[in-house]
Amino acid sequence: MYNALFSFALATFAGLCLSLSGCSSSSTTTTGTDAGGGGGGGDAGGGGTSVNGCSAADFAANDLSAAGAARVITFPTGAAPAQYTPACITIAAGQNVTWNGAFANHPLQQSGGDPTMWITTTNTGTTVNFGFPVGGTYGFDCQFHPSVMKGAIFVK
Repeated sequence: MYNALFSFALATFAGLCLSLSGCSSSSTTTTGTDAGGGGGGGDAGGGGTSVNGCSAADFAANDLSAAGAARVITFPTGAAPAQYTPACITIAAGQNVTWNGAFANHPLQQSGGDPTMWITTTNTGTTVNFGFPVGGTYGFDCQFHPSVMKGAIFVK
């Protein structure tokens, strides 16, 4: 029974990886490659759908997909909440985004947009870097202050 269940789970995971054009995990380092291109999905960047208050115009105003662009989102180090800066950005598939702030005071979590494995809950430290290998619109917020601190990443 255990072997059959394990085989089913492994096959399901392998199928998911193939459908996503390869597996990737998040990274908590500040290094990574910025290979552009590729990807599909999410309609908030090109259409009229808003994710966590981010519209197509917001994504266009903060297009950080150019090679060498600094893709850094900052937020408070103190306990008082304040919006992420910038809250809404556009990147290319294969690029990374770094968040800088106090995760103990403002835990980062995935919220809204396309379901993602790319943003994982982070509640310690001051810097985290996640890679986004496929296109989509990926929302995030602060676990403690979701109505004030929220944003999204449009990956083209």
